[in-house]
Formats: sequence, C-alpha cells, structure tokens
Amino acid sequence: MKFSEITGEIIGAAMEVHRKMGRGFQEYIYQRALEKELKEKRLSVKAEHELPVYYKGEQIGLRRVDFLVNDIVCVEIKAVTNLEDVHLAQAINYLEASGKEVGLLINFGAASLQFKRLQPRDKNALSPQNPNKNPQNRGSVFAFIPARYAATRFPAKLMQNLGGKSIIRHTYDNTKATGLFDEVIVVTDSDIIYNEITGNGGKAVMSIKEHESGSDRIAEAAADMDVDIIVNVQGDTPFVKREPLEKLLQQFDDPAVQVASMMQVLTKQEEIDDPNFVKVAVDKNMNSLFFSRSVVPYPRDKNFPTTYYEHIGVYAFRKQALMNFTQWPMTPLEAAEKIECLRYLENGIPLRMIVVDYMGVEIDTPEDLERAEKLMEEK
Repeated sequence: MKFSEITGEIIGAAMEVHRKMGRGFQEYIYQRALEKELKEKRLSVKAEHELPVYYKGEQIGLRRVDFLVNDIVCVEIKAVTNLEDVHLAQAINYLEASGKEVGLLINFGAASLQFKRLQPRDKNALSPQNPNKNPQNRGSVFAFIPARYAATRFPAKLMQNLGGKSIIRHTYDNTKATGLFDEVIVVTDSDIIYNEITGNGGKAVMSIKEHESGSDRIAEAAADMDVDIIVNVQGDTPFVKREPLEKLLQQFDDPAVQVASMMQVLTKQEEIDDPNFVKVAVDKNMNSLFFSRSVVPYPRDKNFPTTYYEHIGVYAFRKQALMNFTQWPMTPLEAAEKIECLRYLENGIPLRMIVVDYMGVEIDTPEDLERAEKLMEEK
C-alpha cells in the first residue's frame, strides 16, 4: 500500500470520527474512536507505540506516538481549537526523531477537521520519491474530462463543430497541451465521444454506471488507478489554458488542502442576479464559506464596496477526498441549490479557491456556441 493510499485511508477514518462525534472530547477519546475506524479498514494499528529517538546515530530514548499505522505512518492527535505552528513543529520533530518518512497531525478540536501531512524537512534524504513532473512532492496528477452525450439543455453539444474540430477534442487537446498531467482521460457514456477521442489518438474510458454528476463519473474511472491528485476539467470548456490549472495544482503544496477550485470576478449586475451564475463567498485564506445561486453576499449596505465571485466548475481533488464524496449521501443544501460542491462543505471540507482571469466560454446552449465561435475568430 502506497504512502498516499494509507494517509488517505487515515484521513477518511478521521473525517468519519469527527462527523459522528464532533468537538468537545479529550484526545484519548478521539484516539480510541480513530483506532476502531482504522482497524475496520484492515490497517495495522499500533496505538501509543514507543519509537526510539536517535541523536547522531545513537538511540537516546523513547517517545510515544499516538499511532503507528502499517509500521510506516506516524499519527499525532490533537483536540485544540486551532492548530498552531508550535503543534506542527513539534509533530515534525517527533517524525524526524523517529526516522519514519511520513506522518499526519490530526486535530479534532476545530469546527472542521484539521490535518497536516508531515514529511521530514530534509526531503532529499528521507521523503518518498515522486515523479519528476511533480517536484513539489504532489505525486501523480491525472486530468479527467467527464463527457456526457445527452446534455439536457444542448443535446450532443460536445460533438458540435467549433473551428473545424469538435468541442470535446478542443477540450482534450488543450488540456493535454498544458503539459501538467501524467495522464489526460475522457470519461464518457457515449460510443460516439469515445470513438471521437480514441480515433484521434487520445485516451478515453467508458463509464459503466449511470451517474448524477461528473465527479461520480470520474470516481468510477479513477477508483482502481494509481493516482494522487485528480483534476476534473469540464468537457464543455474548449478554451482550457495552462496558467489557471497550474495555479490550481499549486494549492496542493499545502497538505491541508483536499479539494480546490476556481472562481472569477463578476462585474455585471445581471450576471450577479442570474441564478445560472453560481456565486461563492470565501474567507481570508481563500477557503470557501458558501456557494449559492442567490446573491452572496447580499449587499445590505449599498455603499459598501462588495466583490462577487462566480464559481468555475473546474475542480482538483486528492483521490481519497473524491472517493469519500461519492460515498456520502446528497446533503440538504446541495439538494436545495443543486450545487454538488456543497456536499463537501456540509461534511466539513472547505474548497481552496483561486481567482483566475476570464476562462473563455463554457458551452451550455446554442447561444454559447455562437459566442465561442466569435471568440475563436478573434484568436
């Protein structure tokens, strides 16, 4: 089992404990609950395990780690209001002293579960080797393009001609051209789209099940693949560019980030008022607070300058976060707003948002296709 798979299983188990128990318990209570969840996942768990501490090559004592999982991942538990730098520094010191390569610091005391993936500071000496494409230690990165043929508002839109090539091929080719991904894969329910991609030298897979969302379709395809970070590129976004996708992937240099997405500034009042434009509000750290088709934030004070952001449906996930998403039932806010990323928020997982420039046209209607054709002519 890879480091990323083990840490993903641990984080998934911790999310389950936090969701069921909430805040307010002592650390040892969370330790016992997490131990039970990990054992149910058939992981080897050594609770309160004593590890030797070395100094200049000699053992100078023992320190007790909350968990040692599969003999390779150290886990430290906290139950504080918020993780501070001192907690992180202490956990890294414990990890380096133990001689292990990977650790997790998990905090059950905050409103949302907090966790940090730990690695020794001397990465060249101890950290697991990663593909050369990902020097920031992100692991393998795949782009998946969910492609449904029978779109409700514009049937067969992905096969419409745009500048001499189908929309789905523009999306695939431009995603591939960024050079950011180890693999680019179209996931489709249509033989027509499958043949369009594979017949032109691309990679595609057929989804087996019926799915309510692109995330579910991607999760089915990625379940048995060896991948760390997954980027969901919408099939109807033919003007994909490298810069925003690169900025999106950079968010995963922070080990606390599980899901990231994009937004752009809205300036036209008719777009701010339009429920087809999903608005997003963020905190000072650019973590999502809420997504809504309503006007968010509502301008109670008309004289106060307010910035409105439109959510752009390009997501990136750590694999385990996506797998967890597909196991959770639809949540009340998600059902009300018909915005799938609310499922993450209602399960305590914020999305790290980035602001991007104009992303071109997302083709949902014949009118959008006309706009895309004009944009293509201007290039």
